[in-house]
Amino acid sequence: MQKSVHKYLTIIFILLNTNAFAQSNKSNLKVADSLFTAKKYSDAFIKYNNIFENGFHTPRMLLKMAYIKEGSGEIPEALFFLNIYYVNYPTRNILKKMESLAETRQIAGYEYDDSNYFLYLYFRYKTEIILGLVGILFAFFLAIVTNRVVFKRIPITSPYLFFFMAAFVYLFINYSDRFSYKGIIMQNKALVMSKPSAGSDVLATLEKGTRLHVWDNTDIWYEVRWENKHAFIRKNNLKIALASQQKFEGRIF
Repeated sequence: MQKSVHKYLTIIFILLNTNAFAQSNKSNLKVADSLFTAKKYSDAFIKYNNIFENGFHTPRMLLKMAYIKEGSGEIPEALFFLNIYYVNYPTRNILKKMESLAETRQIAGYEYDDSNYFLYLYFRYKTEIILGLVGILFAFFLAIVTNRVVFKRIPITSPYLFFFMAAFVYLFINYSDRFSYKGIIMQNKALVMSKPSAGSDVLATLEKGTRLHVWDNTDIWYEVRWENKHAFIRKNNLKIALASQQKFEGRIF
């Protein structure tokens, strides 16, 4: 009995603490917005960044952070926040804005091509795609059950096809994001290595702001795609275009 009471009290405490945390972020956001409106951009960014570091953001907040960084000439930082916006709220306008900003500094990785368009569709319709796949799987399951109950038979291939479809849906839901993670180089003259070792061959020296596809996570290295090859870059040279770096490292590896 005492354990149950303790459990419920813990849950209530967590809920209250979460609510207080959210209210605190919203209050700080109002202060940051007022500073932004007053054109006190440096002070506003400090407030916004504190909120961001707490794991909270809004679409407008990300755009304002990017605006402030662009205005101060910090294009790589502006691109970083625009990337986070794009991952969470994909629009073509943001995609074109990133490409335009990157062109001003000749920063690679933002060219609009077929793969970027595919990722745009993926981000935009991910929920609908998942619901559609689950719906098809459920309909197929009902068809198997109906055949068994009504017609007293199940086609030989049906169970195998169902398990194949179930495996595909499972892999898509849990691993499809892996093809969409992008990292922004945040240090000047970052070295891209052929292996996760300081003694390996240097494949390239990339400028700050360059965007790479991030594939995996190994100790102090990220495995990335560079010129259609697997390569490695130190973690302290690159930031994942997500609201939480820890979320990335704990999500798929």
